[in-house]
Amino acid sequence: MKKKKIIGILTSISGVTTLILTWINSPAQGLSNTEVLLFATSLILMMGGISIYQIQNSARKRRKFTNISFVSVVMVILIGFLLKYLRLPAAGVLSVFGSFYLAFAVIPVIAKNRYEKWKKFTNSMFQIIGLMIFDSLGLVFLLLSVIFKLQHWPGATNLLFSGIILVIAALLLWNKKFEKMFSFQIEAQAKLEEQHKEITDSINYAKRIQSAILPPNKIVKEYLQDSFILYKPKDVVAGDFYWMEHSDGKVFFAAADCTGHGVPGAMVSVVCNNALNRSVREYGMNTPGDILDKTKELVIKEFEKSEDEVKDGMDIALCCLEGNKLTYSGAHNPLWIIRDQEIIEIKADKQPIGKFEFEKPFTTHEMDLIKGDSLYIFSDGYPDQFGGEKGKKFKTGNLKKLLLDIQNHPMEKQRELLNDEFERWRGSIEQIDDVCIIGVRI
Repeated sequence: MKKKKIIGILTSISGVTTLILTWINSPAQGLSNTEVLLFATSLILMMGGISIYQIQNSARKRRKFTNISFVSVVMVILIGFLLKYLRLPAAGVLSVFGSFYLAFAVIPVIAKNRYEKWKKFTNSMFQIIGLMIFDSLGLVFLLLSVIFKLQHWPGATNLLFSGIILVIAALLLWNKKFEKMFSFQIEAQAKLEEQHKEITDSINYAKRIQSAILPPNKIVKEYLQDSFILYKPKDVVAGDFYWMEHSDGKVFFAAADCTGHGVPGAMVSVVCNNALNRSVREYGMNTPGDILDKTKELVIKEFEKSEDEVKDGMDIALCCLEGNKLTYSGAHNPLWIIRDQEIIEIKADKQPIGKFEFEKPFTTHEMDLIKGDSLYIFSDGYPDQFGGEKGKKFKTGNLKKLLLDIQNHPMEKQRELLNDEFERWRGSIEQIDDVCIIGVRI
């Protein structure tokens, strides 16, 4: 227990002790000025100890204490006034006890809460404390003046005028503070909006840069006439991207999933996209396995320039079409071929494009295709999306079933159906990752 809490407990105990001793020694006919002062002092000590204890608690506990206490004490005071009006016994005790509790146990805790709220709007702690003293004491004096008047104790008029002066001074000072606070908030809001605009403009510019490295739809349709690309970034920019290159009668296309999403993922995607381009254009690689080997080498080399260890990279499914001949290589991401309502799955190597402990050359798979075959490569964003009635992942099994169900539709219609099912599945749940699916029909 904190020392200040112990001080609060001891203060309350001393107040209770003083109250009992004063009560025992007081005459039955009435109280002298000295005895009134002793009673008031003992109550202040008792209630002040409670406030010292409560002030050490967390903001949540303090708010709970003040809310409950304020309502309870107001009810006690009102009951006391009602009993006094009806000339019933215990009226004075209830009113006095409730008023002192409100004045010296609850109001100081309220003042502490106000201090925590307003201190960020000033550089002067003394200014806030001064304001709290003015308005808290003003309310206390006004409350005590009413109690003293009802109990016919001396000093009620002095307390009344002191309270009025303090409350007026507090209102004037708080008005000045509010003006400063509103000015501060307006400036902060303007600065925040400016920063938000700068960040948004930067991200939108990054989106234009990322869009520039993606193959345009016109090029895609030129080399893959019967195809679709479902591309749904989680954020403005994405870690997923699709890639295409045409070289010596071969059409290379890939669906890639870089580490992360958003701005970090987009930065990694630029590095990986550049490595793919260099593997084909600069180093002349012409098989998927060799392209991935060289891409991996270039990505690792690029990230090794950093003083910190960077383990980022990408998973990818890379295909090459030359007539009806298909070659494929993958890093974690497989290739699905649907033929005669059956799925042929060609599995990827279990290693990423990036640093990996058990490195080996990527495998190039070859296969002859027939008219009507449908090819699908994708990132993990679609099957990993949470949704449905139970909020579970969509999973690859459901994706396979969905693709089989929509096989009779044209490829562009398949894209629409896949997108509609994705949105229906996730419902109100946030999209958790970028989505990229490429479908091609032979």
